[in-house]
Amino acid sequence: MPAAASYEANTVIHMEGAVGLAGLLELVEIQRVLEDVINELHLSLTIAELRPKVSTSRMNGSFLVRITVADSDPATAISIANGVANSYRDYIAVLKGASLTAAREEVSSLTSNLDSATSDCGIAQALSNLGHLVKQP
Repeated sequence: MPAAASYEANTVIHMEGAVGLAGLLELVEIQRVLEDVINELHLSLTIAELRPKVSTSRMNGSFLVRITVADSDPATAISIANGVANSYRDYIAVLKGASLTAAREEVSSLTSNLDSATSDCGIAQALSNLGHLVKQP
């Protein structure tokens, strides 16, 4: 009996903020991204079955990443490749939102500490206190 034909579909995404690109490549294949693809496309696959069908590679040292999906059905391969790209994009937006929220909370805390310092002492002492606050991790 001949082996089932396997088709590959590719899509390319730009890895925004490509610091730590190797880690971002791994994010494309994480459980949350693959779960979203399975749910969005109503696939009858588990994550363990989908993961080996999906691979990523960096294109020529650039910030472009090729997502490749192998499947016995070409339309399914295309849908999964595009689904992974979309799910990854959405996941990164959530991560960026969480980082922005944490940064805002830190600024708010520093501002509150500065307000407290300026009400308790003169401006020279407040500036000195601010210097100590900023140096703390």
